[in-house]
Amino acid sequence: MDMTRSMNFNTFKNISKVPYTIVMDYLFYNENIWKLLYYITDEDGNPISRPLERPNLTSKQKRSLIYNGIDDANKYRVFLSNVPLSEETTGQVQQIRIFRDRVLPKDAFMSNATWTIELPCHNAISTIIVDNIIVNRVDLLQEEILETLNGKEIGGIGTLMFSYDSPQRMSDRSDFFRFNTQFSGYIFNMSCNWNGNRGGMC
Repeated sequence: MDMTRSMNFNTFKNISKVPYTIVMDYLFYNENIWKLLYYITDEDGNPISRPLERPNLTSKQKRSLIYNGIDDANKYRVFLSNVPLSEETTGQVQQIRIFRDRVLPKDAFMSNATWTIELPCHNAISTIIVDNIIVNRVDLLQEEILETLNGKEIGGIGTLMFSYDSPQRMSDRSDFFRFNTQFSGYIFNMSCNWNGNRGGMC
């Protein structure tokens, strides 16, 4: 008898849907994230120094910032992949890019899956004012994302973490990165233990 037929091997079911789930079910409801993406420059092209004091975006406005994979990528701010490349990005913008990076099996039934989040920000709009304090836009954006996602039980994913797995000797990390001469920001990872036979739940 083939014993493998009675075992529930990891199928990785729904793993391709994770970036969409992260954006639409979690980041979508953090108003500050969308203000940091949307309120960039005024009608005269001057940087908006206090974006968090502006009105909340409507659901339609938020969805209009999520890349649909068809139109000119420069019109969008949220990408469920690692495109566009930074050298293809024009204008003074702040972006979020979310995509699956590393998958390392623990055994045939469970794997550690990692998603990378890139936050390229044009240098000309990197400084903002929050509570009368000068802060870095991309610093605050990362803070808001981590607060929204870290340790949360995400449906179809499990507990998404910014953490260290000592048995696997694997660590999530955050690094400052210069994407090109005009864009800089952070690249960081978040991970969870993935069992596709339970819809991805840990």
